[in-house]
Formats: sequence, structure tokens, C-alpha cells
Amino acid sequence: MSQNCQILEAIFNGVGDGILFCDVGGIIKIWSRGCEKIFGYSSSEAIGQSLDIIIPEKYRKRHWDGFFSAVKSKSSKYSDDLLSVPAIGKNNKSLSIDFSIAIVEQDSKLLGFGAIIRDATKSFLEKKQLKNEIEELKNKLKQFKEDV
Repeated sequence: MSQNCQILEAIFNGVGDGILFCDVGGIIKIWSRGCEKIFGYSSSEAIGQSLDIIIPEKYRKRHWDGFFSAVKSKSSKYSDDLLSVPAIGKNNKSLSIDFSIAIVEQDSKLLGFGAIIRDATKSFLEKKQLKNEIEELKNKLKQFKEDV
């Protein structure tokens, strides 16, 4: 194995973020240790499975519509942006994830999509709590003004 391959493997297996690759049919082909940590599935459990194992059921149609549109066009509006979405882990654990997409082509043929994924559940819940607290304070202020 070349030194560059060893470096890439160390990065792939060493970062906390998840790295995955799926083919044009949405079948997981590569699943990093970061993905194992985030979603709870081992590589042997995830590889060969549909992306549906991490997509909440109520979002699947929208996901697959966008996915197959990206397959057809060989592009994605999310290639340059960070996408934040709900996800599910093993045992239906609710998650919030942020991810970016890489379109993977070889000799002008689309092979599939890579993704770098970060578990954003903690920050999502913190933001949600802050929004709720702000709304509660607004309601209290409104009630106070009405009472005065």
C-alpha cells in the first residue's frame, strides 16, 4: 500500500465524522468508523443496504426524488452546500445530521455519491430549546404588556 493510501485510510478511519459512498441505486458500498459511531450500524450491517436504513420513513419520497434527479443530471445543488436533515440510527434512534455530498465519476460515468456526515443532534436540540425559550419569553412579555 502506498504512503498516500495509508494516509487516506488513516483519515477515513480516524475522523469522527462519517464518510460513506453509495452507488447510483442508493446502495451503501463504503461505511466508515465515523458512520458506525453516528448511526450505530457496523460496516457489515450497513454495506449492501439501501440508504433507507438512515432516512426516516416520512422523508424517503423526497429524498429519493432528489437522489434520482441528481443521478439523472450528474449534479446536486447540495454539492457545495451543507445540508441539515433528520436521520435515523439503529433501533430507530432519532438524529439530526449535517452533510455534504461529493459526486463520484470515473471516465464521465457516474459511479455514485460520497457524503461526509456530522452528527448535529446535540446542537439541533439546543437550538430548538432556545427557540422554545424565546417564544415563551415573547408570550410572557406580550401577557405582561396586556396586563399593564
